[in-house]
Amino acid sequence: MADKISKRVLVLVSHLTFPVKKLQDWKNDAEKN
Repeated sequence: MADKISKRVLVLVSHLTFPVKKLQDWKNDAEKN
């Protein structure tokens, strides 16, 4: 039971952090140019 919950949390966190990383990469590129 706990394993299922922790896996779900990990998936949720990765889904939330992925666009944040993309946004930071995009911002860094914009600042370089």
